[in-house]
Amino acid sequence: MTLHRTTHASARRASRRALVPAALALAILSATACDDVDIAASLGAPGGTIAIGGQTASALIGRWLHVEGSTANAYTTETTWTFDAGGSARRTIVTRTVLGEVVAVSETRAGWHAGAGVVVIDLGTPSFRILRVPYSISYGVEGTVLNLDGVRYLRVDS
Repeated sequence: MTLHRTTHASARRASRRALVPAALALAILSATACDDVDIAASLGAPGGTIAIGGQTASALIGRWLHVEGSTANAYTTETTWTFDAGGSARRTIVTRTVLGEVVAVSETRAGWHAGAGVVVIDLGTPSFRILRVPYSISYGVEGTVLNLDGVRYLRVDS
């Protein structure tokens, strides 16, 4: 009789543990059925997505990629920002066909500095434009993401 109770209690605990992943999967599938929902999760500690505003400027140092595609014109546009530790930046825009053929490449060099959640990009000559744009960096399952003025860039360097 004691053996039966222990086995029965163990089976109940196991069935409850099996329900948790199923319920989580159902919640994620339900949420992703909507168009404008971002899901972030974690496979381990510390858990979830950590978004930090007002990081130090050193958090921006590296190479960041954003890709946009259009089925209407069959082209993709890859925008890469590279922020160097010395205060120089480079924006490279590559336009490709759906077959991967490069159609156009544009490169802009600039200076930069950041603080309090704002990056200042000095485009210099010939435009003499200075851009002040908000940024934040988040860390999650998809990798490190830079949100630069509302556009998401994925870190592509290690």
